[in-house]
Amino acid sequence: MGFALLIVAMGLPLRVMLLDQNFLDFDESMHFQAAKEPTLSETWSASREYTHPPLIFLLYHLWLPTGQSEWNLRLPSLAAGLMAQLAAYCWLRRVTGDRPALIGLFLITFAMPMILASIQMRGYTCFLLFIFLALNSYERLFSVARVNCDENAASKDRVSSGTEYSREPPGKRRMLANAVWLTVWLIMAIMTHYAAAWIILTLGVCGVLRITNGSISRRTGIAWVFGQCVILLVCVWLYISHVRSFVGGSIQTGLWDYWTSSRMLGLKPFLAQILGMVYPISLLLIPGGALVLAKRKLWQTGSYFCAVERMLLILFPFALAMVLLKCRMYPLSATRHSIWLLPFVALGLSAAAIPMLKRRRPALTVCMAVTCLAWAWYLPVRTLLAYETKQTPRLMQDTVKRLLSSIPEGSVILSDGSTCDVFDYYLAPKSINHGTDLGNGYVEYRMAGYRVISIPGFFFFDFDLSADWQHFEKTFGENAYKPLWVVVLGFDFPGNDADGLLRRLPPGRVVHRESEGDNTLLQIQFRRPEPHPSSPTGRVSTVLVDKK
Repeated sequence: MGFALLIVAMGLPLRVMLLDQNFLDFDESMHFQAAKEPTLSETWSASREYTHPPLIFLLYHLWLPTGQSEWNLRLPSLAAGLMAQLAAYCWLRRVTGDRPALIGLFLITFAMPMILASIQMRGYTCFLLFIFLALNSYERLFSVARVNCDENAASKDRVSSGTEYSREPPGKRRMLANAVWLTVWLIMAIMTHYAAAWIILTLGVCGVLRITNGSISRRTGIAWVFGQCVILLVCVWLYISHVRSFVGGSIQTGLWDYWTSSRMLGLKPFLAQILGMVYPISLLLIPGGALVLAKRKLWQTGSYFCAVERMLLILFPFALAMVLLKCRMYPLSATRHSIWLLPFVALGLSAAAIPMLKRRRPALTVCMAVTCLAWAWYLPVRTLLAYETKQTPRLMQDTVKRLLSSIPEGSVILSDGSTCDVFDYYLAPKSINHGTDLGNGYVEYRMAGYRVISIPGFFFFDFDLSADWQHFEKTFGENAYKPLWVVVLGFDFPGNDADGLLRRLPPGRVVHRESEGDNTLLQIQFRRPEPHPSSPTGRVSTVLVDKK
């Protein structure tokens, strides 16, 4: 455990360094927006608008009274990430042994998705904490059941020979406790992130193999089946009450279009994000680790069911992820949405190291340690130390000051959904801004004395306001042709700066223009768009005239 604590401590400075380097982005601001509701009940209701389960919003609601700075809001993710690393080591050690588990822990500690998840006001590290605790309970449940079954059989032999009286089998209470905790942790995980459904399915398939093998007691099998039924009921309830409203909707379609256009989908981008340029070797090591675990379990138990279960514990999640991607049900990508696969990458690589670390060979151990340190330096450490951004809290503070000094109180501000979410934190952190639906996707918020109206798109760069001009004119009435303020945050996205924004807006006259970094404040007097005569498709012109 001492080496495990050292590895976790090595990764801590990177996380602390990045805690307040960026301003609170739109995803984090959405969590803040729901968490700042007056009561837990209202926070629960507000969370229904987002595609995440409610638990993380409730946890942040309880945390907000401790402070609302960017640094403080991200502390729960940091703490949950550290606990998740230790829980991961306990699970890996139980499956692979002490020294191989250190390799998996090193990967989890320095994997870029894990580092970035630990410095955001999101629920991913809490989700992983619950998952690692559930995986540990799963291993404890079936390992205790196996020992209890063997001891019970030996006890019966002694009773039949007249050498011992019958007594209650040892481990019964521990089996029940592990079955209960497995159920609790999986429910907590699915209430934090819906990707837990795929891990629930994985453990369900593996658990069936354990039960089919007949090596566990009847009580353990009943306790496990009962827990699975409870988890299934919770999943069905979440689907009916929440998930179903997003399936096939504009949010799902928009996300798939974005992932497809950015070429982030697939197993290759996912592994490359975690392992960098050495990811091709993982295509051999992860299946190799599955074979090592299967062979070892077969030697220990003589059961092919247990051997297949060990193999599926590593390989089934990846096969499932590729099927879900093929069916466009869930992304397998170089984004945080695939972080649920990280435990199984770590397990596969740890298992692959078992033959090399089976015997104490100091030279080989030192070589593997140097390799791990070199990987950590060249991928996450060097990358993060060189990381620079203009999207700092200071930039947002300056942007808000410029907005307050330049735009008269009571003015109408047109913006996109991402900017409105961030302004909810930086412009109106103390007020509750539910928004008023103006129709056709336009929503109005009251912030710091302004009427901030969000367009139907989440970003201006993927929304054609000219094509939507009829709805815009219907929403704004005669004000559609009066000077109107347009404020957009750049987020370091290409084409989301002032010039990129002007190219995408309807024609008109720029009355006033200011910028703070790539954050843009414009006052524009629009005019009715006309079809471009040279466009064969009749596409509306978005060229602005009289730019100043």
